[in-house]
Amino acid sequence: MMKNLAAAILLFICYEVQTVELHTGLQKRDASSYDAYFDFKASSFKDHPNVVRVEKFYGTACSTKGVLKITLPKDDASKRRVVLDMEFENPTGWTFNLGDSSTNNGYAGDTLSQSRDAEVHGNTRSLLGYLSDNGGSGQAFNIPDLYSNHLTLVAGDEHLVWTADHDPTKTNYFSSPGWYALNGQSDYEGPVNYDLYLGINKVISGGNYNGRVGSGLCRVGIKFLPAV
Repeated sequence: MMKNLAAAILLFICYEVQTVELHTGLQKRDASSYDAYFDFKASSFKDHPNVVRVEKFYGTACSTKGVLKITLPKDDASKRRVVLDMEFENPTGWTFNLGDSSTNNGYAGDTLSQSRDAEVHGNTRSLLGYLSDNGGSGQAFNIPDLYSNHLTLVAGDEHLVWTADHDPTKTNYFSSPGWYALNGQSDYEGPVNYDLYLGINKVISGGNYNGRVGSGLCRVGIKFLPAV
């Protein structure tokens, strides 16, 4: 029964991701379909009150670096999940880092800012996920050579969906109580919050000092969704 339920949820979310890609998509490079949109090659940006630049952009084109704070407010049912559409050209190194802590820095680290500090990062063409301290800090998944030029993530409370290169065979789902905590869960190291952070061509915290930087992330489209 549980396997059937999990399969049904996966099929629903895969369908939803593909719908998002068809109707909003970096295929068209159309900012109007997103709540926030960042085209680093064109230096063209569309901001949103729930997407804040907490580290100013620096660098040029697909080597641009910076950090965005994405808030999924508990009292707004229309913003309980977030889609990130990312387009790459020759991704190399640490191309992105999506974490639950403002000091995530890869491989489950965050300098003890939050116990709810799960994170996922792109390393060249691979996708790696790490559980929070509450979840044991172990590796959640490691998918080598997943994407070439496009990756869509759908992040929500305790789950993540991904699909790569507009290919339904590269779609999957991860869920765990040790994943993103976006529903008011207690935190024994820091304050309860409803935020995710996106490091662009770098880890969220640092990068330059530990070499965890990269290049190749050229465009990011961000769209909020209600809960499943």
